[in-house]
This record gives sequence, C-alpha cells and structure tokens, in this order.
Amino acid sequence: MTGPEGTNEDLDAPILIVDDEESVCDLLRFALERSGFTNLTIANRGQEALDVLGLDGVEEEVPAPITEQPRFALVLMDIVLPDFSGYNVCSRVKRRFPSRLPVILMSGFSIEENHARYIQAGADDFIVKPFNLKELIARVKLALRRRREAEELALRRTSKLSTSFRLKAGILEPGDDIAGFLVEELISWGGASVLYTVLDARDQTRYALKLLSRRAADHADVTERFMREVEQQADLAHPNIIRIVTHGAHFDCPYYIMEYLDGENLDGYLRREKRMGFDDAMAVATGIASALQCIHDRGIVHRDVTLGNIMWRDSDRTAKLTDFGISVKLGQTRLTQHGCAVGTPLYMAPEVFKGGPDLSAATDIYSFGACLYHLITGQPPFTAENAIELARQHLNHQAAPMSSLRPGVTPEWDDLIVSQCLAKVPSERPQSVNAILSELAVLRESPF
Repeated sequence: MTGPEGTNEDLDAPILIVDDEESVCDLLRFALERSGFTNLTIANRGQEALDVLGLDGVEEEVPAPITEQPRFALVLMDIVLPDFSGYNVCSRVKRRFPSRLPVILMSGFSIEENHARYIQAGADDFIVKPFNLKELIARVKLALRRRREAEELALRRTSKLSTSFRLKAGILEPGDDIAGFLVEELISWGGASVLYTVLDARDQTRYALKLLSRRAADHADVTERFMREVEQQADLAHPNIIRIVTHGAHFDCPYYIMEYLDGENLDGYLRREKRMGFDDAMAVATGIASALQCIHDRGIVHRDVTLGNIMWRDSDRTAKLTDFGISVKLGQTRLTQHGCAVGTPLYMAPEVFKGGPDLSAATDIYSFGACLYHLITGQPPFTAENAIELARQHLNHQAAPMSSLRPGVTPEWDDLIVSQCLAKVPSERPQSVNAILSELAVLRESPF
C-alpha cells in the first residue's frame, strides 16, 4: 500500500494528460512520475485525445456496454484546446463512459467562473492553474481511489435499484411515465443531464426528453442555466430551431421535452464525409441563417454556433439549431463572468477571445461563417497547435480563400464568407442575418 489515498495498482493506472502547452505537459509528467505514476500518455489537441481514447468514429451519444472498458483510468485535461474545448471532449467521454472514466479539468480561470460548465460537462474535479503540485497529486489519487471503489461497489450489486430510489435519483427506465410521455430508451448521458426518447401516450409521437441529473440539480447556478435555456428556447417557434414542447420537474429535477430529429450533428457528418455538397450546404446555410435571424429579432445571442450544435437530417435536408445553454439575452445578467471566453475556439469570434462584454448578432454571424467555411472546404478557417496561437489567428489573420481549398468555389462565396462574415471587426460584418439571406438567394446560381 502507498497510503490511504492510493494503491500500487493505482500507480500503474493509465493516465491521459491533455494540454496544448508543452511546458504544462512536462510539469504534469514530472510531478506524476516523481509520485510513482508510470503509465502516462500526452495529447495536445482535443481530436488527438479522442483518437487516443478510442472515441473518434464511435457512436458518441451511446453509453458503452459494461463489458467495454475505457483505455485509461483518468483524464487530466485543459479546458481551452486548439480544436475543441475541454468541456466538449469531457462531455463525449462522459456520454460514452458515464461513471467509469474520471475526468479532472484544468483552467487558468477560477472555479466560480466555470462552475456551471464544469458540472454540465460531467467533470469529476476541477484544478486551477498554476498548480499546487501536492494538491494536484492528492486529487489524482483521490479520483483513482473513487473510481476503484465505484467499480468494487458495482460488482457487489446483485439486485435492481428500487423504483422509489431510482426515480428520486433521476434515473429513468423504459415505460416510466413523465407527464404523459412514456420513456423509450436512453440516447445520451452527460454529467449534467440525461437524454431519452419518449412517446406521447396520446398519439404515439416520438420526442426527446432532457432531464437535469440529480447531481447537477443540487447546484443552483446549473439549474438556473438549465431553466434559462428552457425559457429562451421554449418561446422560439421556427422550423430550423429544435422546438421545446413542454417542461416541468421530476422529483425536483428540471426537464424539458423537445422534438426528436432522427439525424446527426454536423460535426459527426464531417468526420464521415469530410465536406458537404452544394445543395446540402445551401440548405444548412439558409436554414441556420433563418434560425439566427429569428433569435436575433428577439434580442438573443446564441454564443455557441458550432457544427456540433447543428442537427442535420439528410433525408429531407433539414438543419436545426440546438443547445441554447450559454445563450444570452442582450441586457440580461450573464452567468459567465467577463474575461472568461466561452464557446468553441474553432468557430469563436475575435471579440469573444478577448473576453469582453461586447457581444451582438455579429458574434453569431462570425461563428456562422466559420461553420460554413468548414462545411464547404472540409477544414476550419484556422488551425493551430495550441489555443493561444489559434486565438492569435482569429484575432489577426485573414482566412485563406475557400477556392484555394476547394476549386470551384466562386469569388462571390469567398466574398460573403471570408471577407464579410469572418471580418475581424464586428461592424464590418453583415449587420443582420437578413442581409446574408439575401446574398444566399443570389448564390444559389453559383454552385461549387
């Protein structure tokens, strides 16, 4: 034994370190190896982490069968990575391995600035940089010990949880009745919420149910953010926005029921198809532009327009905007502190990297342009080895013409996306999405 906080088995446990700063990786490796940990792997990007974890190319929303063991015993991960945020990678890990792979997130921001997103992502712990190395090692050992104890407890369980305990814990099973909607099956399980398909008992229409987990519902700020998402999205009736049907609370756990779209997000689409054809890209562009105009008309800024937050149904070329979790209504008190950048770095507007309070419809327009650039060319407008360099490119560099990456893209497309939507200064972008929709109508005559 190494002491009450760890065992020799824990010291052999495979640990994945994910950070884009080599100096941080070197420091973590040194501290862990000095404490006896021998099985360490380093990744510098979110995609690299997903590859190493074996999550790229899998059905990320489906929890792994109990017989499938994760490749690592613990993940130590920075929240700001060049391609994906650590929150997004953590959410994918937790959807695949809900309780079997602990994740400790790291950040230069304080826990107060990140608490809601840390809980929503499902992280098991949060460490603020610069590190106290003794505290870091203690938290690593604690996470590994809790993981081992949870596995031992699971092995001892031989009977099913009682219905009363299961419902109070926010765990649903097929056949459970939630306000007249019958639970069908689990879609995904994150740290803050669980997603199910449900059937309306009256007409057998299929919907999706998002239920805040018991753990998350105990935190007032997470519950407030969830309810703000419900309030802002429930009032939006638009064919390109996922519609909320009803909402309520189940044993004090808030939930909402929304339309079910049998498709995939565009992030998953691009991992398979690499880039999108003209007709489909035009359907996404016009649909999401129309959705953004709807929310901007109501004074809402989405703040996280990404390929992962656009659902796509290929059969009828339907695109729908989702996830209003960090959206804000202009003039409304924000749940994220000024000085803390939120969103997905690949698509983030320059003004968001600065962490300032000055957000507007132009912020969403930049992210919209970055998404279209990625869809059309097969790569985002900027890539970098670390988040600092990625921020510098968004702030200072002009994206390469799309025609240089995909021959056949006309100058008119480059003018709209590269010159206008991706302009560094918000005032130099289109001043409304309606102006973009007008240009898209003309660009129908310019296929690529």
